[in-house]
Amino acid sequence: MQAAKKPLKNLKSADEAVVGNFYWCIIQWDLVSPRRVQFLRLLERSTTLQHYMWVDHSLGLKRCDIYLFEWITLALELNDAGVQVAFIDNDDFLECLEKRELSKYWGLLRSIDLVIGRADLHPSSIPPQNIYSGNLRETIKILTAMGIRIWPESEVDHFTRKKFALHGLLAPIIEKAGGLAEAPVRVTSTTQGQTFLESGEWIIKMEYSDEGKYVYRTTDSVEKFVKDFKSYHPARLFYAIRYNPALILRGEVRVYIAFGELLQMVHTQPQPGLDEYYKGPDHWKLTSAEHCYGFLTPVEEIQPSYRPGPTSWESQSNPERLWYHRDGPVGRLGKNGKSGTDQLLDFISKIYYRLIQLEDILYRGVDHPTSFQPSIASLRLLCRIDVGIIWDDRVPSEARYRFIVNEVQEGMCGLMMMGKDSRGAIPKGIVQALKRGALLG
Repeated sequence: MQAAKKPLKNLKSADEAVVGNFYWCIIQWDLVSPRRVQFLRLLERSTTLQHYMWVDHSLGLKRCDIYLFEWITLALELNDAGVQVAFIDNDDFLECLEKRELSKYWGLLRSIDLVIGRADLHPSSIPPQNIYSGNLRETIKILTAMGIRIWPESEVDHFTRKKFALHGLLAPIIEKAGGLAEAPVRVTSTTQGQTFLESGEWIIKMEYSDEGKYVYRTTDSVEKFVKDFKSYHPARLFYAIRYNPALILRGEVRVYIAFGELLQMVHTQPQPGLDEYYKGPDHWKLTSAEHCYGFLTPVEEIQPSYRPGPTSWESQSNPERLWYHRDGPVGRLGKNGKSGTDQLLDFISKIYYRLIQLEDILYRGVDHPTSFQPSIASLRLLCRIDVGIIWDDRVPSEARYRFIVNEVQEGMCGLMMMGKDSRGAIPKGIVQALKRGALLG
């Protein structure tokens, strides 16, 4: 969990926590039932949770603002659903896994049905090769045999973060679904990596990179790349993929799916600061986030352009260049009779079900179809797939935009960057997926 550096003691410190952390947000919470009031009081009295939330009661007796790490919202939703919720600190959880019966928390852990959260064995460093190993992994197996579910499951979490391998595993289905699959190139030296970056046509990523961490985009990143490469290679794999200008020009759509059901489609796009004139990729520091269901242009109709501009400017002057057109007609149909939204859903469904197949294979094994443990399904509960578009001119006469999978996010992915209106949608969807047996495989 993303804890604040110091306990939150006042509104100023809570504001600083939200502004300074991508995974924090503010929600308005209606105190409509005794259960909600009692649970909130319990949370406020917890010394551990002072690092994760702050409640502002200035709105009166019937509602409050909660400044919090985004996943606390799931605990609030579970409490509303009648679930008994308890919190355990990361260090205490790891100690419990290590000591088992000798830990004062072992009885608590054995009494619950589901543990939500990724225990970080190395919170100050890049993720280890396997989050749970040795004695810890054996404890996980013991708990699983008892019927205690832990999500996200560490092996699936590890699998989705191995980006280089995932590119290769998904490439056939991406191409079959009509998209374009990236061809990553393994980077084996600082000289090779520096050449890639200085060309301006490639970016470099390190395995386990996410949300911009360990991603090297321009010549400004050369020094950092060289430093990280010398520190982590060969223990960590580095790879290069071609720079896709459409990520800035057209943005990407983050698709959230819980137990096969679409929860959200959010278009995100880098935006300039106060100065709207483009000054290169590193000038775009902000990121917009808007609901886009129904407002996506059919990909074959999007016209190319090569100079980025603020989304609002494009929508007025060159709407034919937009993928997400906030002011456009709802459900505009393309040449194949499908809307841009339906096109994306058709594409994403094939990727999603391939991921579910890969998750099953990871546990069943190709030669052991009965070895699957029915309480460790992870991607079924929540999966976030980030999709962009890329200009495909491999056949010049058929040049057009196609879908590309930018990333598959592991279970504990960012939820709340899409704005206040949808902050409850994904936690509510997770609760419903749990009720329908999402973890049962």
